[in-house]
Amino acid sequence: MDRNISLLQAVLIILVLTILGFVGYHLFTNQKVIQSESSTQSETIENGAFVSIGPQKTAAVMFTFNDNHHFDGTKKELSEALFTAPNSANAFFKTVSYGRFWLEGINDTLGGDIYHVNIPYSNTPCSPANLKQWALSAQNEAIKEGLVPNIYDYIFYFHSGSVCKSLGLPDLNPPGAIIDNFSLRAIAHEGGHAIGFSHASAYTCTGGAGRVTLSDLCEIVEYGDPFDVMGEQGTAQYNGYKRGQIGWLVNSNTQTVLTDGIYTLFPIEEKTMEVQILRIPRTVGPFGIEQFLYLEIRKPGQFENFSVSSPAVSGITLRLAGQYDKPGRSFLLDTHPETESYVDAPLMPGETFTDFETGIAVTVFSIKQNIATIKIKTGAPHVCTYHAPSGNLNIISQTPTSEGTIYLLHADITNNDSTYCPVTTMTIGNLDISSDWKEFDKMSEVNLSPLQRATHPIKLLVPASTVSGTYPISTIITNINTGLSTQITTSLPVTL
Repeated sequence: MDRNISLLQAVLIILVLTILGFVGYHLFTNQKVIQSESSTQSETIENGAFVSIGPQKTAAVMFTFNDNHHFDGTKKELSEALFTAPNSANAFFKTVSYGRFWLEGINDTLGGDIYHVNIPYSNTPCSPANLKQWALSAQNEAIKEGLVPNIYDYIFYFHSGSVCKSLGLPDLNPPGAIIDNFSLRAIAHEGGHAIGFSHASAYTCTGGAGRVTLSDLCEIVEYGDPFDVMGEQGTAQYNGYKRGQIGWLVNSNTQTVLTDGIYTLFPIEEKTMEVQILRIPRTVGPFGIEQFLYLEIRKPGQFENFSVSSPAVSGITLRLAGQYDKPGRSFLLDTHPETESYVDAPLMPGETFTDFETGIAVTVFSIKQNIATIKIKTGAPHVCTYHAPSGNLNIISQTPTSEGTIYLLHADITNNDSTYCPVTTMTIGNLDISSDWKEFDKMSEVNLSPLQRATHPIKLLVPASTVSGTYPISTIITNINTGLSTQITTSLPVTL
């Protein structure tokens, strides 16, 4: 049996790579013709997971709370931070998109459309559900002042007078974010979530001798990538994988490496027709290539604090990520795992990274005038097999209150994808319950590696008016990489 499985895997790898050899890196990415703000020449871009190009009609709503009407900032200051200043969020987006994406108002094209309202809520507690409710309330109050939400691409909500922080709200209509200050860091990070970006993460991996660059024992460091504003700190520009996801790269900027050889790589900050992303297939599955090893190089650019000696500039950054046209995140690989920092993660000239599981090898020959020459050995990709998730819905405790009984439930979720499949996001649907029951303090998704399990708490308020009895409740868990889902159920005994 093992011999047969190996043969099937080999045939699958050969078939996928043979097809790729004929049609190149356009196989899994459609094309779209665009015209940038600063150019009259049409360009063919990669069709990513959430392509967004051209002027983005944007409004901002400043809001205060019923127990504190003071806002620490003015409309003019917000207009400068979001739209007009040289270091504004608009300037950031225009730079990182090569002039293909920018923010503007409708009533005030340059200065932006900005509203200032008060909402009928106190400024705590700081749960994600509360922050989302504040944004919706601020939108409703701004509608009374003339805001028409559905004519905008994005609406950003800025609060003052609360200890609560910021939260991207890509699922609002229109998408946006709730933000606690006017800094570029906050707006570019939360604005990235509004666009659809995930965090810029990193892997910490262990092997027989301690920390290693990559192994089958890796932990996710959620904000670990210091070379991307979607990481923990700073205002570094979005990485190349994210730019491919949103359609800011033209087709010639990405080269999928299918044969061993010497390759040239240009910095991601430049607007060019040259290759700025090299990606090597690492995992194949039922839908084609599931994971690549991405290579990019930086140069000192606007909004970034990279010096000429920064490892991001003097070395090659390696990340694992999927196709551009699928939602997902990138994972920085630390090629110098002997240190605790990720700042020295890039691969330097004269160094070689070898993925011992696939045989992929990357050697940096040289970097001259921010252009890298790299030797690549392609290896043999892993095979990924998808399976539906599984789980259980368990009743943990119950607490009587004046309104009824609060039940604590645990949704235990397992990602059953095979070992070499990518990390996926599992979504947890709303409970199938009576309309007068209320679920709360629940996150809607969780990230899981293959074969990983997580426990997801859900609180449920059953009103005091409920008739005693046993009630079936259920929810759906879905793997967004594949669309495969499973219903999990339990029976809730209610005695009131």
